[in-house]
Amino acid sequence: MLEWMRDVIPIPGAENDLEAAMVITDLKRICSRCKGGGHQPGFSALGISQINYDGRCPQCAGRGYQLTELGQDLLELLRPFVEEMIAERTGETPPEKRDGLKA
Repeated sequence: MLEWMRDVIPIPGAENDLEAAMVITDLKRICSRCKGGGHQPGFSALGISQINYDGRCPQCAGRGYQLTELGQDLLELLRPFVEEMIAERTGETPPEKRDGLKA
């Protein structure tokens, strides 16, 4: 198996898994500010060095990556289903039903 194939998600029903696969890099990219580390000890504001007390990168909130537009769209699409699944497993009421809205 090729090394890069471990970051590939096969799409069901595709004739050729490699041609119709979604690569993780299609959904997220490494943060350009912290270079994927998620940590930034300080920053420069108006030419003055400042301490970043939180330590997290302000651009990616400490995750080390940022979602691409496709990744954001996919997250928005899947968020209600994931919230419902979490609510079922924890025994809580799903957020949309707490607000009086029905899915």
